[in-house]
Amino acid sequence: MNEMNAPAASKKQPNTNLGLYGGAWLRLRENRWARWAVWVLAILLLLLFAVGPLLSPYAPDHADWDHILVRPGLMASHYLGTDVIGRDLFARIMQGGRISLMVGFAGALVSLLIGVCYGAIAGFVGGRLDMFMMRLVDLLYALPFMFFVILLMVFFGRSFLLIFVAIGAINWLDMARIVRGQAMSLRNLAFIEAARVYGQSTIGILVRHVVPNLLGVVLVYATMTIPQVMMIEAFLSFLGLGVQEPLTSWGTLIKEGADLMEVAPYLLIFPGGCFALTVLCFNMLGDGLRDALDPKER
Repeated sequence: MNEMNAPAASKKQPNTNLGLYGGAWLRLRENRWARWAVWVLAILLLLLFAVGPLLSPYAPDHADWDHILVRPGLMASHYLGTDVIGRDLFARIMQGGRISLMVGFAGALVSLLIGVCYGAIAGFVGGRLDMFMMRLVDLLYALPFMFFVILLMVFFGRSFLLIFVAIGAINWLDMARIVRGQAMSLRNLAFIEAARVYGQSTIGILVRHVVPNLLGVVLVYATMTIPQVMMIEAFLSFLGLGVQEPLTSWGTLIKEGADLMEVAPYLLIFPGGCFALTVLCFNMLGDGLRDALDPKER
């Protein structure tokens, strides 16, 4: 009887050979909110970068002076209406979404590259180097972000690429502190001591052992950084320091819609809704990754 029940019992046992990231992937798939966020983001990316430009017969900067402030649904060719100079809102939302996501991904990538390298070196090496590097971080924290951005604008002009530099040059500070703390907790563990005994260099240990063990923290923080960078860009656009014409972003569209909210509320509702939905999905995905990579669940 016990032999007959043995195979059934073995099927119920969890697979312990999946490893850290295999088990995390299974836990992430079981999180319905994270799955929902992934599907929405995938559909949104497909719409913005592939399908959306094919659906609109108008260029984002085309001004239709005969149809100014047309409300949604009144014209078949203008799905979401037009703005104050007759530009198609659907086409501008598609362009604005591409630019906002590009700013989010690029700014997050810059901040992660700088923050991971900087924090891993400071936390693993320690000593005077760590103290000097973290005092530099404290000094940069003391510099007001808006003052730094305005300073860059004065010296280098309002450039689309400058937004990446300005946001990435400040946003890496949080990542550096997080990675430093994780690296400090890893540097005295047994496998790090074993690597030292085998004669591996400090750079080799960082690349082969420390940084790979930080990927979970980095991945979770990356999903949180993208919406954060998008919100910073929207804030800059709201102040007139963001993306400049003829380009546009969701932040710029929200600013334009806020100025005409009483006359044409749809100019604020549609780009604001797209922006809020995207930020919500990234935050939900980040929460799912955090739960999936939680050591208590392993």
